[in-house]
Amino acid sequence: GARVCHFEWQDDFSLAKNFSIAQATGDWILSLDGDESISRRDHDAIRAAMHRDDTDAVLVAQRHYLPPDTVTVGWQAGSGGYEEGTPYAGFLDVDCRRLFRNRPWLRFRNRVHEELVSVDPAQPLRDTRGTWVIHHFGKLGDRDLLQAKAEAYLRIGCKKVADHPEGPQAHYEPGTQYPELNQPAAALACHQRALQLAPGFRDAWLRVAFCHFNLEQYGEALAALEVSARTLPDRVLEIAAAQGNAHRHLGDEAAAERAFTRALKACPGFPPAGVNLASMYLAQGRAADALACIDRTIEKFPQHVHPRRMRAELRLTPHDEQGALDDLALIGQDRAAQALTARVLIRQRRFSDAAACLA
Repeated sequence: GARVCHFEWQDDFSLAKNFSIAQATGDWILSLDGDESISRRDHDAIRAAMHRDDTDAVLVAQRHYLPPDTVTVGWQAGSGGYEEGTPYAGFLDVDCRRLFRNRPWLRFRNRVHEELVSVDPAQPLRDTRGTWVIHHFGKLGDRDLLQAKAEAYLRIGCKKVADHPEGPQAHYEPGTQYPELNQPAAALACHQRALQLAPGFRDAWLRVAFCHFNLEQYGEALAALEVSARTLPDRVLEIAAAQGNAHRHLGDEAAAERAFTRALKACPGFPPAGVNLASMYLAQGRAADALACIDRTIEKFPQHVHPRRMRAELRLTPHDEQGALDDLALIGQDRAAQALTARVLIRQRRFSDAAACLA
């Protein structure tokens, strides 16, 4: 009974979505992409929102689940309290409006990273905050597919820059895309341009810091992190962990330990801080401290791959091969974990099992 409509793709997500809106006949519209879902437990909250007379749209979090060991600006560790997030180490939340009244003045704008707005100045958009989330799985899957998607988004993002050359948001967005293609210098230029057009724009200073770090410009990264600490007080966790990494690369291990400790105080077990602090302890010959640090991280974030892989390596030092295999078995389809598993099996002279693991 579905009515299927066709639209010629024009490198413009808003055009496609607005075409869909024009076909809709209901009073409310819920717009979901093919790689998104909503939780059954949130259905009642969605229904309740549609009974409000004081709102045109609902602002909710689009929750991006990320591949193992991915840590990016805005990343949060854990499942986020939903069953959908249980298999993943962490996620990134971005606000969006996807539930809205079917009104002729409510339409999406921008080629990419589209947003719902009022196109009639006489009809300002009234929105309210929803407690539910949209689960997004588009950043998971085959590497080649993710690479192709990143390149497509970047291509459309560059067209958006041409459409809005003086818009800081237009420059900011490719800056978030270039790192996925391992191009930190290009990302840095984008964020610097966004800051030229709008000083203090969003979290651009924090992203500048990450770009400098990836370019091995650790002094510049620390300077950008200092600005971020003043302007983004709610991002203390990420900032402290990044400061720890920068100090460590500059050889100041005391400052690195203080920064990692600040991060772990804000969020006990936070993997980017816990793993790097444990790695630093290990390099200092403090194997017991390293293991205790990793144990705390795994206790708080059991789904995160890197701590379990590191603990497996630590367990091999006192020849706790079974303990290492137990950790590795819980990781799943991670290539580095499978390679380490094969090494342990070879040590145990289980050659056929090792060959099967490598295959």
